Order: sequence, then structure tokens, then C-alpha cells
Amino acid sequence: LSQGGAGPIVPLEAGMRTVSVAAVQAGGAPEVPAGAVAVAYNVTVPGPGAGGHLRVMPGDATSLTGASAVNFRAGESIANGLVAKLAPDRTLKLYNGATAAVDAIVDVVGYFVPAASASAPQLAAGRFTPVAPVRVYDSNTGGGLTAAQATTTVDLSPVVPSGGSAVAYNITVVGPAGSGHLRVFPADQAMPNASSINFAAADRVANGLTVQVSADRTI
Repeated sequence: LSQGGAGPIVPLEAGMRTVSVAAVQAGGAPEVPAGAVAVAYNVTVPGPGAGGHLRVMPGDATSLTGASAVNFRAGESIANGLVAKLAPDRTLKLYNGATAAVDAIVDVVGYFVPAASASAPQLAAGRFTPVAPVRVYDSNTGGGLTAAQATTTVDLSPVVPSGGSAVAYNITVVGPAGSGHLRVFPADQAMPNASSINFAAADRVANGLTVQVSADRTI
């Protein structure tokens, strides 16, 4: 699903763009039904004229989220996959943090419905509980650069309640000295072969994914 068609998003809050995900697909069924609380989506910035970032938040958000959804350089076409809470009217809000207007494409790949258990929705199996973005690890402020060929354990227990089984997260690599990749996995499991994010030297790149957490809520 990609719609809106109102032209490039101008910088800063003056250009905040509200996007509906309630479109009707072929056959008459809604793309995202009424009552959905969040969407899994991919956002693409094609060939921006300046470097910067986009932020994505619920359409009824009254304050600007501090987390970027995708970071980009001038002329770089880049995409990122994430999960975002929806406003009750099934809208998202896009903020352009670049110094020039940029185009954006939002493709919805799925949605989340409310948990069946109203008393403890965060514990209902397979349900998504949206939270305000929380930065749980930053090597610039807590421990220095992540060493080559080494692992770092991140504790998610301040954010993920007991019984939580996975997290939707955004990971950003800032100015690496060389090319490579990061892998993210539960701290009590063997390291997988799949990378979570790939980067080139001096890149500033982000990616959004979902990962299982260990029994003690670490990755």
C-alpha cells in the first residue's frame, strides 16, 4: 500500500505528512481493518536531494518522536522496515528531518489487532504492544565502539515485561571505519548466519526488524 500523492514532504514540522492506511484493496476488503492498533511497514526514500532522516509516528501524535525511522544520504535510495502504532483513524504521521524536501513511499506489509486479554494485553501470545521508542543501547555513551568479531549483550528487561517473547526494534550503524554487518539474536541462542544490517565504511544506516528475546530478556 502506497498512497498520499501530495508531492514531496517539505522539511521540519511545517511539512508533517499524515498518511492513511485504511485504503480499500481490490475486491472491497480494507487493507488495514478498523480496530487495528499497529502496522508492519516498509518506508523508502528515493534519491533525496539532501541527507537527513524521516520519523514515523501515529497520526494523532501531539509531540514529535525522537527516533528516526530511516536515515539517508543525498542521492541514496534506501528503505527500512519497521512497526508503528496507529491512530484510531488508521493514520501515520511522517516528519522530514532533512534540509530539503524528499519523497517517501510507505508500503504496509501487515497489521496488528488488539490483544484478546484486556487485563494483560502485553502477555497475550503473539500480540504486539506498542511503546514510545526507547533507546536501550548506544555505544557512544555506554562502552565505546563495538569491537570487530565480538558480541555485546543488551538488556531489554527495563522495556520488555516478564513474559515478553520478542521485540520490534530499530538499529543504526554510525560512521563505521570499515564495511561489514551486525547480527542480532537472543542472548541464550547460537549466533545465526543471517545479518541484521549491512554497511559500508563511513555509512550512517538503519534497519528495523523483530527479534526473539532470551528468557532473561537480553539480545
